Amino acid sequence: AMQNNYFDDIDVSKMVLASDSLRDFLVSRKEGLLTSIREKAKIDEDLSGQLKTAVDEWKNSFQA
Repeated sequence: AMQNNYFDDIDVSKMVLASDSLRDFLVSRKEGLLTSIREKAKIDEDLSGQLKTAVDEWKNSFQA
């Protein structure tokens, strides 16, 4: 997410909060995606799209 500019508009003082929030979001709401990433041991085109969708969803709900 950081490498793809999702954190660019988040205040630097809230980076840890945002990072924790994204991790919690993925663990609690996207467990299947994380399992697929672990099983494939790489992020292919399909997983990349799913991950982008998940991060977009998180970003729309994140409030710092």
